[in-house]
Amino acid sequence: MRRIGKQFWLLCAFAIVVTAFASRESSQLPQNRGIEVAGGIGVDPIEEPDGAKSALPFGVQFAAGWGLDLLDGVADGVYNYPEGADGRGVDVYVVDSGVYTPHPEFEGRAISGKSYVTSTQCRLDGITYTNWDGHGTHVAGIVNSRTYGVAKGVRVIDVRILDNCGNGDSDLAAIAMGWIKRHHKATRIGIVNMSFGGPADRTTEAMEFAVRDLLADNLIPVVAAGNEEVDACNTAPANVPEALTVGALGSVGPSLYMADYSNYGSCVDLLAPGNSIRSTWGNYNPAGWTLTLRGTSMATPFVAGLAALYAQKYPLRCADSVRDALVASASTSFAIASLKPNTTNRVAQLNLSVPPARTAPGRVTRVIPVASASGAATVGWDKPCSGGAAITGSTVRVYRNGLPVRTEYVAGNGTSVTITGLANGVNYAFNVRTENALGVGSFSPLSRTVQVGPLRTGISNARLVEEVVAIPNPRNVTVVQESRLVCEIVNSGGYKLIGLSPGICAIRIRPPDAGYTITRQIVVS
Repeated sequence: MRRIGKQFWLLCAFAIVVTAFASRESSQLPQNRGIEVAGGIGVDPIEEPDGAKSALPFGVQFAAGWGLDLLDGVADGVYNYPEGADGRGVDVYVVDSGVYTPHPEFEGRAISGKSYVTSTQCRLDGITYTNWDGHGTHVAGIVNSRTYGVAKGVRVIDVRILDNCGNGDSDLAAIAMGWIKRHHKATRIGIVNMSFGGPADRTTEAMEFAVRDLLADNLIPVVAAGNEEVDACNTAPANVPEALTVGALGSVGPSLYMADYSNYGSCVDLLAPGNSIRSTWGNYNPAGWTLTLRGTSMATPFVAGLAALYAQKYPLRCADSVRDALVASASTSFAIASLKPNTTNRVAQLNLSVPPARTAPGRVTRVIPVASASGAATVGWDKPCSGGAAITGSTVRVYRNGLPVRTEYVAGNGTSVTITGLANGVNYAFNVRTENALGVGSFSPLSRTVQVGPLRTGISNARLVEEVVAIPNPRNVTVVQESRLVCEIVNSGGYKLIGLSPGICAIRIRPPDAGYTITRQIVVS
């Protein structure tokens, strides 16, 4: 398992700890082989007073920071966003060092989701830290805070994987993504912001797989390219093709340049503001504290916010088509100084006029079977994203003892079906895929296993063997020696099975016209 780590610089003038992404040579950090928070390179030297926080005319924010100003493509100090585009109804999961949800800038739109951190203090470079740093709060503020946020109506969900020193591991990040998939309802797109990263190798494979799988569950992973001045394809999760990988920009007046610390290369999908970014900070006093930082950590939530606006605008589209539209809507008309080798010149822009493609439905994420005692099971499933066209049907695949045995087709956009003709006492599982006029989605993961019609104890509950095991006209039916206290066979015009006591009843059967014997296990309850 790989250690997630990050360096800290102590800002003595304020006697606080400020996040800083590693800026030294990697050879100087032999112990730090883990994922590192792509935090700010450092605090900008001048802290100006907070801007006005009064209610703004809807759709227009005056005196916006340069990062927000850049998103609308007009450098006039104003953030213009289309009427109604605030991300309302969309969730952005911030996987980071923790979000101070009571910060007044969030106005109740940030909530606690899941924390994988149990320690209350830690030591780094001989210093004990008892409070979390503000990295996750800063990132969340760029997503949805009142003054600094891109999508001011979106809900941020805090998923904490880093301790107070910024330590963790990549397997823990993968586990956290599993929680996000279970928590998220796949009908609507969700966004996952990951402002961390580190060298990619075999220890990061589980995390990389988890990031890829987010997209299939209608979640857009937005990840930081990293601040090590290396090819982003050699870092994880920036190397995952399914993710939106974001590099950092700075500005001098109206002129843009690629930040010297930003990772680069073909794995970078978009560039976004990363220098001199002011946002919410920490859980210290005063409660409304803000700070200005720089780093690809800051660039990433700008894109996560834009993705949330797209998800709101096109709620029926699937995550992959929205991701692609967000890249297509980026501007290539900016002259970017110091652009690094093999790096895109696409600057993230708020341009909701580029519609995501209409596609086949997404993957069904949850399938829930309920077995009956009469050779039947009712199977229900969550609707996936429709792809922008009405769902016209669903295919349910039936597995018996782990092997596919049949399919059932359900016309229309229903989300349940009762499947009959199943063998009692046998284990079944199911998966589902949906389709529309544009194509067929992929099958869901396999559901949990259920047993149809377990055998009950008592003479009055005797069952025909052919009904229990779904083999017509069975021959030479016998009970395995070890099961003779659990069940017995009675031949009275056809083999019947009687449960004697709770347990596993194993019987041997020779199918008609077969030269072999098979064994079946039936639960007696």
